[in-house]
Amino acid sequence: MFVFALAAVFCSSGLASIRIATYNIAQGDIRNGLETVLAGISQSSSAGISKPFDLLVLQEQDPDTDTTIQIKNIIRGLYPDQDYRCGNLTTSDIGIGGSPGAVYNYKTLRLLEERAISTPGIRTPIRYKFSLANYPQSPDTEFYVYVCHLKASQDSAAQRADEAEAIRSDADALGAGKNVIIAGDLNLYSSSESAWAELTAAGNAQMHDAAVGGVGYWHDNSSFRHLHSQAPSTNPGPGLVGAGMDDRFDFQMLSSELMDDAGFSHISGTYRVLGNNGSHQLNESISTGSGGSAQLLNAIMSASDHCPVILEYQLPAVMNVQTQFELPAPFVVSTGYKFPLLISNSADTQVSAGADELDYHITLTHTLLSEPDNQGSDYESMTGTDVGSGQMQGSFDFDEVSGGYSIDGAGVISGMSENFYYVYKPAAEQSEYVYRLNDISGGLDSGTAGMMLRGSLETGSVYGYLYATKSGYLSWRRRTSAGAIAMTTPPQQVSLPVWLKVSVNGGTLAASYSPDGTGWNELVSESIGIQGGYAGLAVSSGSDTETLNAVFSPAGSSGGSAVIETDGQALAAGDVNNHSFFAGNAAAGTWTTSVSITSDSKAVKDGSFDASLSYVAVEHDDVTGDGVFSLDDINTLLDNMESETAAGDYDGDGVITLADLDLLLEIMGIPAGDTDLSGRADSGDFFALADNWLRILSGWQNAELNGDGVINYEDCALMSKGFIW
Repeated sequence: MFVFALAAVFCSSGLASIRIATYNIAQGDIRNGLETVLAGISQSSSAGISKPFDLLVLQEQDPDTDTTIQIKNIIRGLYPDQDYRCGNLTTSDIGIGGSPGAVYNYKTLRLLEERAISTPGIRTPIRYKFSLANYPQSPDTEFYVYVCHLKASQDSAAQRADEAEAIRSDADALGAGKNVIIAGDLNLYSSSESAWAELTAAGNAQMHDAAVGGVGYWHDNSSFRHLHSQAPSTNPGPGLVGAGMDDRFDFQMLSSELMDDAGFSHISGTYRVLGNNGSHQLNESISTGSGGSAQLLNAIMSASDHCPVILEYQLPAVMNVQTQFELPAPFVVSTGYKFPLLISNSADTQVSAGADELDYHITLTHTLLSEPDNQGSDYESMTGTDVGSGQMQGSFDFDEVSGGYSIDGAGVISGMSENFYYVYKPAAEQSEYVYRLNDISGGLDSGTAGMMLRGSLETGSVYGYLYATKSGYLSWRRRTSAGAIAMTTPPQQVSLPVWLKVSVNGGTLAASYSPDGTGWNELVSESIGIQGGYAGLAVSSGSDTETLNAVFSPAGSSGGSAVIETDGQALAAGDVNNHSFFAGNAAAGTWTTSVSITSDSKAVKDGSFDASLSYVAVEHDDVTGDGVFSLDDINTLLDNMESETAAGDYDGDGVITLADLDLLLEIMGIPAGDTDLSGRADSGDFFALADNWLRILSGWQNAELNGDGVINYEDCALMSKGFIW
């Protein structure tokens, strides 16, 4: 047995999601309460996510007193198991509002670049470029953050517009499709300001407000109390602005790529101002509300004259694929084998909202067929029932290995009525159903077996039925309106196995058949008027007093270019889809099957799973290739013992051994030592052994069972394995 297993995985360790916050800590020395505020940023919960922040961008930092480094050290003390670092670049804006800064978690982010941006303003923005740790570095896993502090006061709107224009020009120059964040103290009073228009104008880096319903006139407006971030105290400490909560000065604005809910993107509804749930009194201290504990609210009032603004970002999906090819040897023509295919979204996150859904596409080539969903193969979800009355009860068996059905049914399907056994599932409005009819036995020559789509399980329903008779003719029978006479196309002579295909598109059905699963002959395409209904396999015996047996299997092809494609159901983080696919072949020869899975999700769109497997399909047990099993097949295998020939090498190890003989006998149900092929190793076989004892002979019929050319104790030992005492 040849076993093939592979997993395509992108690892993500400890990410959980990405939390970004912006905070103007007010220039000067570190103030009381800052440690509590920093802890509060991480302890804050939204969308079920609570975690140490990944990036804190800061305004009004003092390089001379190393305030950014001090903040980094405070955070390291709070979360010693993390690896917080800070940016190295500062600006020379001391005395006119301080420099931007950034503290980030090296376990989740990598700082790739930091650059000062020239603007007409008095405070220089810094542009940081980060990438997601433990993800493949690409434009989809990289993002830019402009940390800004625009000119303050209501009469400086024109100045803010000029600064916004310069920042936006730089962001546009990054090119289309970039993940861009503009964060910081923008000092905007309303979305009607020219600076807002500059930031949100169409272009490569068009900005959007990450706050749901955030556009409007914010200053002194109680409707936007939940977005106000300045000033948290009416009686602040030295160097801080008072007047109470009445302005939305602090923002996180995002480019379109971070608003599309695909890959790395913001999580809608998680934009929030720390300590502010909109319950405080307008123009009063934040402590008049209930947006946090008294300790946290007091700390916010003493640490700065601004409140942190926090936003959650989802991680890209991570595709994990596991499958295993376990091919029996030999791979026999006109049989099918089922393989598992597990696809999961293994993004490392606390809750499903912390990562993007995984969208993926499966392509199966050559002899493969799949109708996957998250419950496994659709073949396994079929139900059986008798339709009509008066006939013997039918039944069916599903083969877990081959994916095939053995169905027994009685009754007659005629123009006016139908009595039969039906194995079915709900029909899709647009789909293609393909099965292979392998064998029909029992019943009358007029008995039928095939594929049926019908409107209901009641007799008289509309239906379309592509079937073959036991006598070897194929037709299409349909009833186009309930209760009407069913009409039949002229019969086509066929031989089994035969491939049956019915395509449905709304109420239109197209029926086709094929001798090999590759070249199709269309019988008819017509409107039946089936809305919903059922699709499945029908069997009737032509008689109410006896049953007919029909054997169906997954529809492999005889080779060439058969390709089946399907989109998988989107997977939230942590979810798994359990698919199944089948391999089968209609002709002997060497074939290669392949499975390809690609993800449509951003950041793992280049991540794919590809697997292929070559195998030899043989005509059941025919070693000699004459189309008939006989002693010659066993003797040919024995004559080739220990040789490197394909004929008889059922286990695919490149050499003929006793293991290949065992497989051949197992397939045919022949006991070891059954020299006369009677179905049992008994006294007749023992006499053949005794008569030829120690003779130099070849031939299975002579009890030479291991191919060494002499009948001896080794042959006796082999016969004893299957002997009926």
